[in-house]
Order: sequence, then structure tokens, then C-alpha cells
Amino acid sequence: MTLTWLQILVRALIRGVTELFPISSLGHTVILPGLPGWIALVQSPQFLPVSVAFHLGTSIALGVDFWRNWRQVPRTLIRSIQRGQVEQGDAFWVSWLVIIAP
Repeated sequence: MTLTWLQILVRALIRGVTELFPISSLGHTVILPGLPGWIALVQSPQFLPVSVAFHLGTSIALGVDFWRNWRQVPRTLIRSIQRGQVEQGDAFWVSWLVIIAP
């Protein structure tokens, strides 16, 4: 079975809407096709490349949207090292949490 444009569009829209919510990207990528009876999509040779393209597109979109924030993280990390201290709740603290959290 090959993916239709409608199926790709529905998957892309759901991915875009749910990306910033605490929902597993892979979860809705695999579970969603079973709901409208598109379960054969998971076995399609196009399924994995399209899923990877969605992940890549999401990463690029988030990088573009939050580029100022990401640029600020290394700057505040360097400044906090120079200061020799980090206080909870300031920008330095948040930058360290971004690095440590994953």
C-alpha cells in the first residue's frame, strides 16, 4: 500500500498540533493509522521515510522558531561559569536545566 496525500496530510496535521504537548511522537505515528483503518500504512515502504521526514521537519521548525533561545543557552552557561555561581530561578539556572534535563 502506498501513502496517499490525504494520509500524509492528516498525519502531518496531527503531528504539528500535538508536537508541543506531552504526547509521544512515535506513539501517534504508529497508533493513529489504526484508528481510521489505515493500519496497512505501517507496513508501507514509505512509512519510515515519511516518519523520519516528519521528525526532521519538526526539529527544523523548532530550531527556527526558538533560535534566539538556543543561542542564549551557551552564552548564559559561559557567563555562569565565569561568575562561579548559579542561583535558582535566574537565566543561568534555566540554561543549566536545559543541558542537564535530557
